[in-house]
Amino acid sequence: MNNFVAVLFSEKTILKIALSLVFLALLSQIAAAQNTYATHTNLSYVDDGNVSHKLDLYVPNGAASPVPLI
Repeated sequence: MNNFVAVLFSEKTILKIALSLVFLALLSQIAAAQNTYATHTNLSYVDDGNVSHKLDLYVPNGAASPVPLI
């Protein structure tokens, strides 16, 4: 039984390490994206005062022409 607990513990440890690495990779991607986009937050697209009618706009820095909007 002790052998089984040792194997289970090591698999959990490996899983925790793998998930931590994935999380760190995602954080680095987010940090890199923050440097390449200009952010405009809480822009109203309907002038009725409704908070639901606001958007955040991310525009690539240095865009030479209009960029698509999704």
